[in-house]
Amino acid sequence: MGASMILSEARGEVRRIEDFFSAKLSNKRDLRIYLPPGYSDYTNRRYPVLYMHDGQGLFDPGSFSQASWLVHETADRLIAEGRLEEIIIVGIDNKGDERLHEFTFPLDATGGIPGAPDAECRGTLYERFIIDELKPFIDRSFRTLPDRSHTGMMGSSLGGLVTYHIGFRNPAVFSKLGIVSPHFVRLDLNSLEEFPFYRSYGFNDLKLWIDIGEIEAHILTRHVREVVDELIGEGFIPGFGLAYCEVPDAAHTEHDWAERLQSPLLFMFGKVGRPVSLRLHGRGQIGLKGATYRLNPLISYDSGFAQTVLQGTYEVEFPEILEVQPDGTLVPKKPGTTQVRFVKGGCRIPKRSRWWKSCPNM
Repeated sequence: MGASMILSEARGEVRRIEDFFSAKLSNKRDLRIYLPPGYSDYTNRRYPVLYMHDGQGLFDPGSFSQASWLVHETADRLIAEGRLEEIIIVGIDNKGDERLHEFTFPLDATGGIPGAPDAECRGTLYERFIIDELKPFIDRSFRTLPDRSHTGMMGSSLGGLVTYHIGFRNPAVFSKLGIVSPHFVRLDLNSLEEFPFYRSYGFNDLKLWIDIGEIEAHILTRHVREVVDELIGEGFIPGFGLAYCEVPDAAHTEHDWAERLQSPLLFMFGKVGRPVSLRLHGRGQIGLKGATYRLNPLISYDSGFAQTVLQGTYEVEFPEILEVQPDGTLVPKKPGTTQVRFVKGGCRIPKRSRWWKSCPNM
């Protein structure tokens, strides 16, 4: 196991540890560890830790994706602004072709996932690697705050899925989860069948950030929103233990995840700031029959944080044309055009309205 150093352009430092061996998985991988500004100067200080999957693309464009989240740049900026705690971030490289196997958990009696014969479901071994091998190494090697209240995990796509499973299975280890563009459901593009890759665990004392882009192709917004609705039904409270963001015009790319990285970081380890604006997003025209759509009331904060209001109150100018349920679901009644106004959502911001058109056929 060797070590080299990569200096970030900002004040933080990213160290690379090569060929970290896992006896649980019988393989090696590199680690990329962000140390915040002041780590070398304040030698008596200890720091919270955020573990992140797919480490190749977190700090520099890597061979896995050829793109980067630029995590160190966002962390440095938020720390300099006084909005984010100084934290250690541990990037865990994936193993390429092994990623699907290591990031999935068995959901049936055969040890697999229905509809996914290609997934070998070694998530339990990957979980034990992180908890029994990696975390003790990080806590020995760096000045960490090792308790659950100062330990989080984050990942995107299958990394979001494995974050969900490991976090809910180990609430004594992790208290904060950043679940970004999670691969909760596999959509078969030929048959359009849907195969869940997750199971419900019930309520736990966790702080959850969950998001999804509007244009992520094979990962649908409704798949993620349905899981969020399940979590609310299990006892999670929006705006407190749970924050959700449906990101307009965002795709399934590192660039898009980098653009919104400040939101999960601030929700888990910082100060989200003050709400300053709200905009209603969603389809401007809907049909009387066909697919169901929801509004996306998106609140923006002075810190750059943004989240979707999951429950609110709406005023409809012509309710005989359109009904809007508290969760934003649009229920068309007859053809016509009406104005919708968002009037209540748990924070004091200016009211916003938008016109919607209901059509006989779409």
